[in-house]
Amino acid sequence: MSQETEPICNRWQEKVLDKFNEAIEDAKRIITDKKKISALLDKAHEMLDALKRVASPKYKQALDEVQTLMRLIRTWVSGEYTNVPVWTIIMAVAAILYLVNPFDIIPDTIPVVGLLDDAFVIRMVCIAIMADLDAFRKWENSRGSGVVEPQTA
Repeated sequence: MSQETEPICNRWQEKVLDKFNEAIEDAKRIITDKKKISALLDKAHEMLDALKRVASPKYKQALDEVQTLMRLIRTWVSGEYTNVPVWTIIMAVAAILYLVNPFDIIPDTIPVVGLLDDAFVIRMVCIAIMADLDAFRKWENSRGSGVVEPQTA
């Protein structure tokens, strides 16, 4: 990275993190509201369906990560899977909130580029809670298919 682009990247990352911190505060407020969480996950599910239709196969891992976060949140809210710190759930909810917000740092209305900051946030969260995601996936696999279909409220 050149010296000219480094400050731009640092400012961009700071703005993304500031916006993500806002999402964390929002997540703390809604985490116990099953209707709000369900509505959020339904909106994210619709968004993922649309992305799957247009995304190239190289984005499959990112989409899979989002789906895992969504399944983790759903099973935690339902009480089915609770062997996870609340902070992990807050981070997962914040990542989904950031994803569905069309007016984040790079507006999602800008094709492809608009999802770069979303992908950055999703990846950052998945790395931060990797051990909990691995434990969740093992739990899912021990129960069978490993996929919990979304439920509507």
